[in-house]
Amino acid sequence: MFGNKVYEHMEHLLISLKKSGLRLIVATSKPTDFAEHILKHFNLDRYFDCIIGSNLDGTRIKKGEIIKYIIDKYNIGNFNEVVMIGDHGHQPNIVNIIDLSNIIINVPKISNSSIAR
Repeated sequence: MFGNKVYEHMEHLLISLKKSGLRLIVATSKPTDFAEHILKHFNLDRYFDCIIGSNLDGTRIKKGEIIKYIIDKYNIGNFNEVVMIGDHGHQPNIVNIIDLSNIIINVPKISNSSIAR
């Protein structure tokens, strides 16, 4: 579970975003419990208002379901105020369905990633 690593400058970015007053929410297909432990291990959990992932019982496993859950939980009606940042190329499919702005982080293991939309 802790084979992850924090991208360079990520903590500086999170600090800057929090200082600007933004609400930061993790949406991951990893089980919520795992995601919470991983972020706590790297001392990044303190920057997030909420960490939402899949359920251990096998429900809410698709990223679109997780995003919908967050939208409903926080009663988000104005998607112009929402940006999804991720490192997976499949995320534009999700944001196109929900109509969110999207930024894909280009990481070495995903060579064809680019900034989208």
